[in-house]
Amino acid sequence: MVEGLLLKLNDSSFPAPRSPLKFQFIRHNWKIFGALLAFNLVCGLAGSLAGISLVAGVCAVIVNIIFLIWVGQYAVNSWRTTVLLNSGENKEAIKLCEKIIAKHPKDTAAYVNASAAYIAMSKPLEARKFADKALALDPTIARAYNNRSMANLQLNILGASLNDIEHAIELIPKSNVAMQSHFLASRANVHARLGEAEAALNDCNESLRLEPSSLFALLTRAHCNCLAKRYDDAIADLEKACPPSAPTLIRGYALTSRARVFLSQGNIEAALDDANDSLVCCPDVAPLLATRGIILTRAEQFDAALIDLNRAIELDSYLAEAYWFRYELFKALGKKTEAEKDKQMATKYEYHPYL
Repeated sequence: MVEGLLLKLNDSSFPAPRSPLKFQFIRHNWKIFGALLAFNLVCGLAGSLAGISLVAGVCAVIVNIIFLIWVGQYAVNSWRTTVLLNSGENKEAIKLCEKIIAKHPKDTAAYVNASAAYIAMSKPLEARKFADKALALDPTIARAYNNRSMANLQLNILGASLNDIEHAIELIPKSNVAMQSHFLASRANVHARLGEAEAALNDCNESLRLEPSSLFALLTRAHCNCLAKRYDDAIADLEKACPPSAPTLIRGYALTSRARVFLSQGNIEAALDDANDSLVCCPDVAPLLATRGIILTRAEQFDAALIDLNRAIELDSYLAEAYWFRYELFKALGKKTEAEKDKQMATKYEYHPYL
């Protein structure tokens, strides 16, 4: 579950960690900057000659104003993209990124931000395409590798996902503690999908050592603790990750994680209460619907469970666990053909049952 849940958190709901400043805008537009410098030099020389100093000065002012407007527009659009991503307005963020790319086709930040928005929308093929374009322009962008890792994780290509996140971690400067913490939690997410609970917990612990207040890491560790059947530890992490002032999105994810802990402990009633509350917060999020679907299946409310699981798969056709949960449902209903199809899909997507 947590891959779908935390992929959405990874780059849209929390401010995304940024790569070290590399003056990429100047590097990709060096000819313009060079031409402006040369023009100002010529104007300065011309201004020293009698009779044309005023004309040269006016021309220099006009050109510099135009240049500042151009740079300012880029800066404002970049800032607006970050705001849209952090507020979850992903479609608008993509439109703005495409606008920036049309004007600045070598702007790697726009490609990276577009890939982040597509990840949040559960569109991994598009996310991977934009991450690839960023890396074609600059193969040292850690965030692009992280985003491609998350896209591959959504696509259930786990080996490639692990390779990309490890490459991203290698590229992070030691001084960038926030990014190190964030990417370690991302790698924990990949280890969790591979069923490697201890490796995942080690990454979570290191992530939280670097950034003790990271909600992303706390939610990931809660899932990993559930995977390792350390339920008390999972509940403790969820309480830290979801204080009373937590945003609705965070609350919805924390509630669905707690519902899974209760389900693992056999407390169906408490699990269903939390699952219902999580969907009040976030009614159209596939992992949350899948969670309630499996709880309803265990409660033998099969019709309602099927509605939730069908909707989850409709929202995210790559959500491996939803196919496994629906396999359980069809198996309980005695629908062997449908059950076998869903089991094959979940197996194809390398799902490791743990609930």
